[in-house]
Amino acid sequence: MNCKVIAIENQKGGTGKSTTALNLGIGLHNAGKKVLLIDADPQGSLSISLGIKRPDELDISLATVMGNVIDNKPFEDDFGIIHCSEGIDLMPCNVELSGIESYLFTVMSRECIMRTYVNQIKKNYDYILIDCTPSLGLLPINAFVAADSIIVPSQPRILSTKGLDLLLRTYYRLSEAYDRLYERYEQLKEYCKSFLKAMELFPEKVKTFLKKLLEKQEKPKAPKTKSRAEKETAR
Repeated sequence: MNCKVIAIENQKGGTGKSTTALNLGIGLHNAGKKVLLIDADPQGSLSISLGIKRPDELDISLATVMGNVIDNKPFEDDFGIIHCSEGIDLMPCNVELSGIESYLFTVMSRECIMRTYVNQIKKNYDYILIDCTPSLGLLPINAFVAADSIIVPSQPRILSTKGLDLLLRTYYRLSEAYDRLYERYEQLKEYCKSFLKAMELFPEKVKTFLKKLLEKQEKPKAPKTKSRAEKETAR
């Protein structure tokens, strides 16, 4: 399944991001597409719009899933996903996501956490729509890195369009930088998996190889001396 991931963002609030995500998702479902909506705004407006009356009381939300990704805890593709009566799926959100955003500042590859989750589940959907928080913090940046494209709902007013240029420049810079970074990250991850597999199958051989490698690196190099012919040439 060729899934398209779209982030819906405007750093100004009240421009219709959640409404756009909801209506677009239902419209795509009515067109025969399988759709997942990810509520990535700690206010939980999208979750409330889909009938989750008290999102802060949910046991599992986007914060739970991102925490599992950070801690490398495995989970099923449908973990925490709610199947709504409208025919679309929802990964809900609540205020706990604010705590995850603060914690992200201490995490390696912090901008790629949501992309790791999306890459795990995208095989099950035609479209994934991410409703972002109105800011340019780490949560929207995570959504930008995970997305193939963005939609910026706006109104024909100066305050609504004021930050549009900054938002688009941020998105294009991230798109270029993190496509390359994530490719290297995936290569490194596969290398680590292969190394751990080798450790499991051939522990003694790997230990011997590492010991020789360390000895070679730690062994001081003898100073290079010039031959008599080289000395004569230098004169």
